[in-house]
Amino acid sequence: MLSAINSLIVRVHDTQELLNETCRIAVEDGGFRMTWMGLLPAGEKVVVPQAWGGYGGSYLQHIHVSVDEDDPGKDSASNRALRTLQPVFYNNLAEEKTVSTWKQEALAHGYNAVASLPLII
Repeated sequence: MLSAINSLIVRVHDTQELLNETCRIAVEDGGFRMTWMGLLPAGEKVVVPQAWGGYGGSYLQHIHVSVDEDDPGKDSASNRALRTLQPVFYNNLAEEKTVSTWKQEALAHGYNAVASLPLII
């Protein structure tokens, strides 16, 4: 999966195509149930989903990822990863006590674990 994405980065110059294909590769080669990528526009606090792959694209309609410390979903993996600029993993979402607002929606889609990796470009 990493090799395929590295190859993609070298040969694809269109940002949207790069995001779409990265999500596809992560699902097909990495075995992830769903992946998504978003961008945080300069000066903004809310991430805008840009691409997704796999099962459950409707999930993106219900998420809210913000870097605001006062955001009610501040304990989600994505929010924490963006605020700390560190990877965040929840290996057993059902047992995770720090997540709240999006947890039930994620579990309803069959997402039992979550990884959030902030990419700085």
